[in-house]
Order: sequence, then structure tokens, then C-alpha cells
Amino acid sequence: MVSESMKIAISSMDLATIEAVKRALPSSSDLAYVCHHVPELMGRLKHAPVSVALVDIDANPERVLRELEGVAERYPGLRLGVLSSVRDDSLLVLAMQAGVRHVFLKQAIAEELPAVLLRLFQAVGGAATEGSIVTVLSASGGCGATTVAVNLANEMSLVSTGQALIVDMDASYGSVATYLGLEGSYSVADVLARGAGEVDAELIRTSALVHSDKLHALISPASVDFSNPKPINNANLPDFLDACQRAYEHTVIDAPRVTMETAATLARASRMTLIVFQLMIKDIRIVLSMVAALRDRGVPLSSVSPIANRYHKRTPTISIQDGQKALGELSLKCTSNDFGATTKSLNFGQPLAKTAPRSAFRKELEKLASSLVRHTGRGAEGGKA
Repeated sequence: MVSESMKIAISSMDLATIEAVKRALPSSSDLAYVCHHVPELMGRLKHAPVSVALVDIDANPERVLRELEGVAERYPGLRLGVLSSVRDDSLLVLAMQAGVRHVFLKQAIAEELPAVLLRLFQAVGGAATEGSIVTVLSASGGCGATTVAVNLANEMSLVSTGQALIVDMDASYGSVATYLGLEGSYSVADVLARGAGEVDAELIRTSALVHSDKLHALISPASVDFSNPKPINNANLPDFLDACQRAYEHTVIDAPRVTMETAATLARASRMTLIVFQLMIKDIRIVLSMVAALRDRGVPLSSVSPIANRYHKRTPTISIQDGQKALGELSLKCTSNDFGATTKSLNFGQPLAKTAPRSAFRKELEKLASSLVRHTGRGAEGGKA
């Protein structure tokens, strides 16, 4: 239920839209006032602040969104939502740049508004549950870290009650979008470019692309513009990670090419950090170096787990026993080399659970996902481990 202290303002000249919003508002919400345009709204906000302002942009979307620029910065406690008859990528980008938290499709006001208002209110300061984060690092190029990350996120969503988010932090290539068959014009770099205090749970959910009801994705800037990807501003990572935890039950960060400082920031916020590598001497040495660097930066060894991917059971270069001996106190996990299944998954732009549900690799990731969900205490039985 939305708190009684949640005050809402509407800016629209369309009587049908105003009435639709009024009907959809929870009975416990407080409709403070209705304005005809943004300048009138700005004048009212000075003397009568509200928690959420819903602005109709249909008359002239670009002009109205320009008028909204800076409003969120001027009123830090305000969450902006816009009402539109269309909701496409170009509009979403303009809306996000203007500080808007959600674009409501007018035809779906009754279905969308109540639930989103609750999330907007939680972003302002209401109670919110805290989800888990799993970071996936890579010890070498081409070891399959993104394959593990994408499918692990999907498996975690399937074995738990809530939704999962996969975040692509690879600004060089950005393969998550390809793995899930997604296209978008807004990336994780756009979210991290926001000012201090602007990154919240609703911004994360609005910016994420929907692969399925259970799995959403924040794609890489390289997936939006490969020739000139936006830089990722890691200075905002702590706020970003906190917002992800508030927005989703499980978040998996695919971070195959990041600095050790960034890796440590991610790992410190994560319930578990997986280092994907291949069972060979070079990769084992890199894993040990990465673990030592993470430990020096305050990451406990108990939250780090190496995963030997593409392991050949019949013709291993290094045996599991020798690999475990080399890694010492770290607990080694292995996943199978299943080239056919993973290639099919990539070609179809679907997780293994869809394209190769009986593959050995998929079953291993399903088992890993179940253990991680139990480890975080956010499982399918009401959140009990």
C-alpha cells in the first residue's frame, strides 16, 4: 500500500487522461493538485512540494521534456513520471535525460500506475527490500564469462520468486545484448552518468530492457554505439549497486574487462564474486593474482569463487585435483565444455534454459544458481535459506 504521505501532482490538459489517472490512484494517495502545463507545475512546486509529478507530454513531447530538464535537480525529493500515447526507445532516452523516472503508456495507466507509484515512493524513502548481487569477473579473454553471467542470471530468476537483472559492464564489446537478442538506445553508461542522488531503483527498472517477465538487462554502451561507446563513470558505482539491490531480487554483473579498483568495488557489494577461467597454468596464475589484489582491497576470500569453464572431462589439460591444489583454500567449481549448446543459445539470442534445457552446461549453471539463491537467502520459499 502507498503511504498517506505520498502527495501527487498531475500536469495535463486532457480531461480523459486526468480522470484515468485519478481512477488509478490508490485510495491512500493524496492528489495534491492538477496543472495545465509545466510552467504552472513549476510555480506550484515552489510552495506545495509533492512526492510524484505526472506530466502529460502528448501535446509536444520534445518541448515538454525540455521544460522538465533540471526540475528533478531543483527538487531532489520529487520523482517525475510522464504520460504518453507512445513509448519507444527515442522517447525513453529523451525522458531519462530530462530526469524522468518512468514513462507511462496512457492506454495502460490502470495496470501500470499503482505498482510503479509504490516503487517511486520506495525510491523517495519508503521501505524497500534488499536484493543480492553476484559479480562475474574474467581471468582471460574468451573464457566464457559472459555466457556464464547471462545464463546464471536467467537461472537465478527461474529458481527464485522475483526478477533478476543482468548488467553488462563491458564497455569494449558488450555481448549481453547479443546473447539475449536485445536492442536499445540507453545503456548502463547513461545511468552511471547521472548526477549524485539521481540513481535510484526506479531509474534502474525504467532503463533496463525486458528479455522476459523474469529477466531484465542493462546493456553495454558498446551495444548502443559500438564505434563511439559512452565511457562508464565508475564514481557512481556505489549508488548504482545500491539501487540495483532495491530494484531486483538478484543482480548479476558481467564485468570481464574492468580495472582491479572497479572489480573490488563490485566484489565488496556482492554476496559472491565468481572468477571465470580455463583450467590452464596461465589462467590459474591470473586467478591467484586477482584474488590477492581483491583481498588487498578488502574483499574476503569467502566471497570469491573460481569457476573453471569449458572443462574437458576426458582430455583435461590440468586435472581438477591439480587445479584445486594450485588454488589452495579457494573452492574450485567446474563447468563443462558444451560448444554446441552454447553456440545454439547465442545464435538464437536466448538463454540455455530455452534452447538447450537438457545440456550438461545448463544443468551445472542451474545447480550453481540454486546454491547462490540459497546462499543469499532470497529463494522460492519466502526468502528463507
